[in-house]
Parts: sequence; C-alpha cells; structure tokens
Amino acid sequence: MNETPRGSIYAEEAYALGKMLDHSSWQHPRPGDEPLPRRITPSDIDMTATGGMLSAVPIVFDNRGKIVLGELSSHAREWHELNPGQRWTYESLLNSSPHCAVLCHHSVRTEERRLIDTRYDIDSFQVRINDHGIITLPVVRGNKANKAWQRFVLGWYRDPVMMRRILIAWHVKKHMALTSEASKHQRREIPPSGPKAN
Repeated sequence: MNETPRGSIYAEEAYALGKMLDHSSWQHPRPGDEPLPRRITPSDIDMTATGGMLSAVPIVFDNRGKIVLGELSSHAREWHELNPGQRWTYESLLNSSPHCAVLCHHSVRTEERRLIDTRYDIDSFQVRINDHGIITLPVVRGNKANKAWQRFVLGWYRDPVMMRRILIAWHVKKHMALTSEASKHQRREIPPSGPKAN
C-alpha cells in the first residue's frame, strides 16, 4: 500500500464530495419557506477520509453557543449504522452540553456532480441529545421528513431550550407508549384468576 504524503489529499473524490455542500437555501429559501434568523448559515467541518472513503460530512448550526451538530450521510439513516468511533465522538461532544447531534440522510450521488443542499436534500434524520444520558430519538422519514427537518432547525433558532424540551417529551412519550404496550401484552398472558402455582 502506497503512503500518502502528509498534507496531500488522500481521496480526491471523497474530498470533493465534502466540498459539495450548498447552505445558501437557509438564507434564500423557496417561496413560502422561512430563512434562518440573523443571516445565519451552517458551517461545514473538514474531516479526514478513512480508507479512501468519506462516508459522512459534518455541518454545524450554532445558535449562540447551543449547537446542532449535523452529520450528512448518503448511506446511514440511523446512528447505529455509523462507525463506533463516529458515534463516540458525537456522544463526547454531547456529554454535559446543551447541544444536539443529528444524522441527516441525503440521496445525492457523486455522479450527479451537483451540490448537496443542506436544507432541501435531507430525506430523513435522527436526533441525539443528552438528558442524564444519551437519548436517540426515532428516525424521521417519509414524505414529510424534509419539512420536519426544516421545522427542527428553525425551531432550534427560535428557542433551543424549548426544542430540547420538546425532544425529551417526545422521547418520554414514545418510551411510555412502548412500556404501556409491553405491560398490556404481559397482562394478556396471565389468566384472569392470576398465575397458577405448581
């Protein structure tokens, strides 16, 4: 295996993909959509390609120190599909912080030779936050996923504390619904007269 000289581009195609982000629609949205406040646009972060592949591109939405860390991926829709090192990095960044991490899936292929629109090209996303431990919310997908992504980002800029509360409440509601369903299932298995002794 040939060594790549220090400071050179390891995988030109992966590097180019990382540079193909278009954030302009957050300030110049389609008619009827709201722009981000204070002329804000997200920032992208350079990262090193591993094994010649750049599977995800991180972006950041900073609302006065309360940050959405976005991981753009064309293959992973759920956090568990990323490499453990990538997940652990985000968990470390979320630890004891007001930030959240979002895995954003897009379907733009390199052969399309076009920029990835970080507003309109997101077709599913999954949020992680820290609330006495890392909480991973369900994946938002389907026809309305892109509108939900936009509402999430705009909501973060309106009131990040309220958005965190909404996410935590959603998690608790989902958890309680699952727990309730599991306990109903268990009650159905126990005869009305109670468990029988041997």
